[in-house]
This record gives sequence, C-alpha cells and structure tokens, in this order.
Amino acid sequence: MWADSDAVYGGYLATKHLLELGHRRIAYLGYKTSVESYGRRLQGYLQAHAEFGVEPDPELRPTGLWERSSCEEFQSTMTMLQSDNPPTACFCFYDGIAVRLLELASEIGLSIPEDLSIVGYDNSLRSNFTKPPLTTVQQPIAEIAAYGLKMLADLIDGNEIAEPQVIMKPQLVVRESTAARA
Repeated sequence: MWADSDAVYGGYLATKHLLELGHRRIAYLGYKTSVESYGRRLQGYLQAHAEFGVEPDPELRPTGLWERSSCEEFQSTMTMLQSDNPPTACFCFYDGIAVRLLELASEIGLSIPEDLSIVGYDNSLRSNFTKPPLTTVQQPIAEIAAYGLKMLADLIDGNEIAEPQVIMKPQLVVRESTAARA
C-alpha cells in the first residue's frame, strides 16, 4: 500500500511549460541516474519534447552531475552555459539544484529569466524567496499524507482499502524564473 506523486507527469509539466514559452534547448539537470525519481522525471521531460516534436539534445542531459561531494557539476554546468549553443532553459531535478543554478548563472552574467529560464521541483520553502522567485513543481504532499493516514485508519478499523496504490498529480507553480523565449 502506498500513495505517491506522479513524477513522470511532474517532469512533463515542467518541460511542457518551457516548450510552451518557446524554448527548444532545454537542459535537464539531475542528481543521480540511480535515483528512481530521476528516471521518472526524465521520462516526463522526454514525453513533453516528443509531444512538441522537438528532439532533445543529449548534451543537455548530463549524467552524474550535482554530486554533493564534487565540484565537477559546477564546472560542467558552467561549460554548458557558456558554450556556443547553450540551453535557453533548464529543468532541475529538485529545487536545491535550481537555487544553485540561479547563483551560477548570476556569477557568469546571465540574467534570469531573460537569458535562461529555470524550473525546479518540490516547491521548497526557499523557492519563493530566490531572486527571482523560482517556478517549480509542487508535489501533493498534504494529499499524500492525508491518504496515507486514511489507509492506516482503515487498516486499524479492519476496513478494506479501496485503492491500495494511489498516484497523485503534482502542479506547476509559475513564478518569475521563466519567460517566453525572445
């Protein structure tokens, strides 16, 4: 029995938003390819590209980046952002990466969202206080918790659980870190 957020749909929402804004070179910055939700969010990223008929550049999906113990991710991202054909937008696996990307972009003189649009994931508390405030995907945490408590109460009461496995839809929270591609 479990309840969870639909990570594929969340990745799709984030990427679709950027594609609707006219971005075609969208990077996906992740944590680890071995994390299950990394693959699910990537699947949503790829689905949105396919829906829009856009072939995503594999160079914009670096793997093994953003390891906490390494500076490799920062250098690789800086190189990608300063290349001859940089991304115009980035979808980040979680808000922590997006917040750090906001800092990196500022360090190299990029303006957010004019030069680079950024979408995070999780709608962490700090995402509303970044400069500019971060567009992000909100997981339905309260609904997941409420459903989990309902399942627990049903078990305690000896009731049958109608839906032992539930996947709930996340929502996109649009703030100021994304803009239409000029």
